[in-house]
Amino acid sequence: VKQDGSGRNSAFIRQMHAMSIRPASFSKYCIGVAMLYGQVKHNRFRPTLRQVDKILREDNHVN
Repeated sequence: VKQDGSGRNSAFIRQMHAMSIRPASFSKYCIGVAMLYGQVKHNRFRPTLRQVDKILREDNHVN
């Protein structure tokens, strides 16, 4: 989530911090391809894919 300096203490940012998810930049295209096509090499994206998976799993517990 890209934001200016005024939103650094939002509920979303506090929740991400509580989940130990830190800011990171990545290509949405590359991550999307790695998630959709299992035959594509995605070792380089594993850390980011793990973070996305963690967010998705936590979202299922919250709702």
